[in-house]
Amino acid sequence: MRNLQNLLLLFALLTLVNNSFGQQMTAQPIKKGETVPDLPLTLHLGDSITNVHLTDYKGKLILLDFWGVSCPDCIEAMPHMLALQEQFKDKIQVIVVAVDQEPAIKNLFARMKGHTPEKILFAGSHLPFVMGDTVLYKMFPHNGIPKHVWIDGSQVFRNITYGNTTTPENVEAFLEGKKVKLADAYLTTIDTEKPLTWLGGSADAQESVPDYSFFMHRLDNANTSGSREVERDSATNKVVGLAITNKRVIDIYKEVFALKNGVRSMSSNNIVLDVPDKEKYVFPADESIFFDWVDSNTYCYAIKVPLSQSGEIAEQMHQDLDRFFHLQSSMEIRSVKCLVLKRISNHDKLAVEEKGRKVGINVDKNNKLWFTIKNGEMYQLFGGVTNVVYFSNEFTPVFDESNYTGKVNITLPFTESAHGVTVDELRETLRKYGLDLVEEYRTLNMLVIKEAPPANPKEMAQK
Repeated sequence: MRNLQNLLLLFALLTLVNNSFGQQMTAQPIKKGETVPDLPLTLHLGDSITNVHLTDYKGKLILLDFWGVSCPDCIEAMPHMLALQEQFKDKIQVIVVAVDQEPAIKNLFARMKGHTPEKILFAGSHLPFVMGDTVLYKMFPHNGIPKHVWIDGSQVFRNITYGNTTTPENVEAFLEGKKVKLADAYLTTIDTEKPLTWLGGSADAQESVPDYSFFMHRLDNANTSGSREVERDSATNKVVGLAITNKRVIDIYKEVFALKNGVRSMSSNNIVLDVPDKEKYVFPADESIFFDWVDSNTYCYAIKVPLSQSGEIAEQMHQDLDRFFHLQSSMEIRSVKCLVLKRISNHDKLAVEEKGRKVGINVDKNNKLWFTIKNGEMYQLFGGVTNVVYFSNEFTPVFDESNYTGKVNITLPFTESAHGVTVDELRETLRKYGLDLVEEYRTLNMLVIKEAPPANPKEMAQK
């Protein structure tokens, strides 16, 4: 009887322990400088599962690597994270955090076998994973992945950063207590619909001030892609305001001219950037300076007018931009060099019979990205083409004049940066499928942006 009681007590204790690791904790966002609670974590390492607490790593730098099965950058970076763990040994602890459940993650690695560099598979089986997370994402809110949370040896939350910040040099400096410049991805709350709060005003002020326009430098809310909010009068649906955060100069122009011309959006390939120095207008090719560039060259703009002036708001925005950035802009008819997608073979090389349907990005054994379309549509192929052209030169117009209407089966090189794939490499692949990108001139209505002349040309000449 006593043995049975002891077994029941042991079972109850084990159930209590298991529940403590599996329960849904009430998680609140943690601010920089706050101590992270002693969280229970269930870690998957290869085929083993271990229950730990955060305090088990006290004295170490903890790097939470927020990760996802649909994130190629996350997958590609795993060998780098494992290398950091091996280099700094017991001074740090890397933990991969995913909202994806265990079956989805195991299925991913099973599918990657034989098609992915072995170092990625090796890293995936030698890094500890938190799977099906519902707590850490709430404690450390962020936009996009991969993102890295830095928790110091005293278990104080220091920062959320972009992946390229997590270098051996920065980790070593952090461990030595030196000042480290981290590419900040800490997500602060900004009410994008109430621009006056950006200036420190109250939400009430937003409603009481009927007319304003202003520019300001980047708002520190870790959003590198920026945002755009259009305010319309509820009764007439007329535009009475626009609020743009953290966008490049040319992207602000695109938003304004889209409204001015009554279109939903305007692409970069509808722009002629006629300026001597383009560096402050376009993203840098050197990814190591990307975040410094964003800090210096992105802006916020907000405008609001009374309903009676809604018909004039687009022109006022146009004048605001030209005056603030000391530029001249207008829509002009220009002869522009374009890339035109054309068929170069009468033989249909796209409609190879395939079972099933698939559209997605995969990584090969050489760590290259490929965009695969199986039984897809022509617009999907054209999207893959324009992706490569955009990163090569975002101002190049691209047209589809292939007149192809059948099903598409193709694998194209894919890129997520200016260093990934050249147009020549893309053309080499397209030719295998009876297609090509041909340079031709087209007469187009383009947004031309150029520098405004000096206010006093004679005075400037004397200088």
